[in-house]
Amino acid sequence: MSHKNLWCWSIVLAAVLALSLRTISAQQTALADVDHYVWDLSPLYASQADWETERNLILEKLGEVGSWKGKVGGDARSLAQAMDDVVDLRRRAAKMAVYGILVSMEDIRSEKAQSEHSVGISLETQVEGAVSLVEDEVRNLGQSRLEQYMREEPRLEVHRRRIHQIMHDSPHRLSPEAQSVLNNVSAWPQVSWDTYWALTESDLGWQDIQGPTGQHIPANRSSYLRLRGSQDEKLRRAVESAYLERLKSLETPFGILLTKRIEADLTIAKQRKFRDGIEAQLFREGLPPEAQRSMLQVAHGNMATLHRYVDLRRRALGLQQLSYADVYVDPPGTSRHFSVLQSTDSFVAAAAPLGAAFQARTRELLATAWVHLPPWEKKRDECGLWYPAGGAGPFGFMKYDGTFTSSNLFAGLAQLLVTYKSIPAEHPPDTRNDPGIYSNAILYSGMILHADYLIDHTADSREKMIYIILALDRMAQTMFRHPLTVEFESAIQEQILSGSPPSGTEVSAIYLALLKKYFGNGKDGMTIDDRFATEWVSVRLPFGSFETINWPFAMASACSLVERVRAGDHGARRGFDGVLGRGESDLSYDLLKEAGVDLATSEPYDAAIRRMNTLLDQLQSLLQHLQQ
Repeated sequence: MSHKNLWCWSIVLAAVLALSLRTISAQQTALADVDHYVWDLSPLYASQADWETERNLILEKLGEVGSWKGKVGGDARSLAQAMDDVVDLRRRAAKMAVYGILVSMEDIRSEKAQSEHSVGISLETQVEGAVSLVEDEVRNLGQSRLEQYMREEPRLEVHRRRIHQIMHDSPHRLSPEAQSVLNNVSAWPQVSWDTYWALTESDLGWQDIQGPTGQHIPANRSSYLRLRGSQDEKLRRAVESAYLERLKSLETPFGILLTKRIEADLTIAKQRKFRDGIEAQLFREGLPPEAQRSMLQVAHGNMATLHRYVDLRRRALGLQQLSYADVYVDPPGTSRHFSVLQSTDSFVAAAAPLGAAFQARTRELLATAWVHLPPWEKKRDECGLWYPAGGAGPFGFMKYDGTFTSSNLFAGLAQLLVTYKSIPAEHPPDTRNDPGIYSNAILYSGMILHADYLIDHTADSREKMIYIILALDRMAQTMFRHPLTVEFESAIQEQILSGSPPSGTEVSAIYLALLKKYFGNGKDGMTIDDRFATEWVSVRLPFGSFETINWPFAMASACSLVERVRAGDHGARRGFDGVLGRGESDLSYDLLKEAGVDLATSEPYDAAIRRMNTLLDQLQSLLQHLQQ
């Protein structure tokens, strides 16, 4: 790096220091009202008595499901009544499960909330097992008789998507006897997920690190993730070193937890005639098995784009050399804060390509009590928007801290809120399982629109550069880091398939090798310290499912959707509020195809790489401007 470039960044850093007092004041102003943004869960249950009444009703209805055995397909009317009963029961159970999830995340210290979470998940599992006999009889009717019944009985129209799903799953459906045997295995991924959170939120001997004001900071997962982007290098390195070192002695239990989750999903998948758990995950979204290979080929074929990103980011941060520890560091000046109202206003403006009516609807919905935003310590470090199970919701959750990243995520949740609220009233979801790839594509679309709006509407070159870097960080995460995680899970799965499940130490070796493969250890000044071999323990989703694979597909779809909407494509515009809950299918592949995005082709992936290269061109241009 030239002395001239260092001089430019010394001016930038000096400006940041000069603005520090105003920054603190802006942060306080931005967060002054965040505690007011708390959801209203009364549409789920208005009181504890209502919750108890509903639980007892679900148990009662569970006992009645068996009366349908052998009677479902007698005639169209019987089929309609059976489907009505099943959908009603599933919606009730899904709503109870969602409620338990929400309250347990809102207060991880509350025993009552954790109990309600356990009850909800348990009831949902019981219901899914009980109603399977009805679904088995629906399958046995065959496609032609089902079509005949749907012509004869108008009440079946509302169940069209569910019937389509039942028939879609038919080749991989287990017999009732086999399903009964697998019930205990089927519960393991949820047990693994719950155990992971219980462990990471417990005191496992995390070292206390003294903060800059003398406070004691436990070097645990939460602190590591929160501080790995910190400009305070001393604190960041101390927490990072203590956390990763502690994980070294925890490799064995976490390794067992991870491999057993993958083994459980693999066992279930093989019984259902899938090759492995990842293929089963793709099937749930309607994607062919080849989709995994296509996604990884895109990542492997565009490593030069990842390395260009790493190098330009290094230059933008004024670093002579880049180690893997610096990949997460926030660029200087990211201390500008956005109030919730500012985030709302900027996203509504950013949604202009979707039309004035969409913008008006967005503002109306964001004024409701749909989200829990305060960054309270008792909250789980989680974010998302939960599907409107049983017609109640959707409900959003995050720790809003007013940063660009937080504001951008809020914009994504806001985009998804409008989409979920567009589901026709006569088709409320009967499970809490949303079409994952489609839903995340909509969320990412909102984030893209919002980030680009802020990039385009600031005249300050330094601020513009920061927004570009943070937008690139999201792209690099989804198009490269998530494929890395997919390869990581796949490698563990292959060893299990070969009869040699890896130990915790071997899991760490797999992870470290992939870090070096993706980030080019030794190239462009990048170094990867071996202590990052244990970083996989901080990556939460593999402990619960193979769903990480959804996100690269979702980002590719989002880039394609936004590109098409900006070009005036009406089909892509419908993808935001005109396909979910309509037609015959709610599978992600089908929903996205309705909007003109075909994940079986290279087009969406090309759109994602185009966006990343466009952002990199903008960043390079700004760097050259600052060096002049």
